Amino acid sequence: MIVYHDFIEAETWDIDFQPTLDSESKRRSKKETEQDAMKVFIKKLPKEISKIYEEKNTEYEERQSLESKFVKLVDIVEPDFLCLAFPEKYKLWNKDFHIEKDLKYYNDFPELKFIFDELLNFLYK
Repeated sequence: MIVYHDFIEAETWDIDFQPTLDSESKRRSKKETEQDAMKVFIKKLPKEISKIYEEKNTEYEERQSLESKFVKLVDIVEPDFLCLAFPEKYKLWNKDFHIEKDLKYYNDFPELKFIFDELLNFLYK
């Protein structure tokens, strides 16, 4: 499922958003951009595959399964680790922003929350 989602992000360049006063509109814009890319991308696929792709994408977007929730968690964690490699790109991110952006995705995976805690401890010592 993560590959299905990443195909769209390959088309849209996995738009990052920065915590700003208009972050909610940027999130909407990211979603709209990905939806537009989905419409274009789906037309490039053979009909049999496009049906499966649409189903998996819907499952992911609506978080219909534990798998889709896990894929979202992985998708959220990835830029968090990029903060370590490219701190200048994420200079506006802070602890409160990380908590607001990420914490809810660990609810279904409490055994993995230590990753979030360790990352916060490392980034914001």
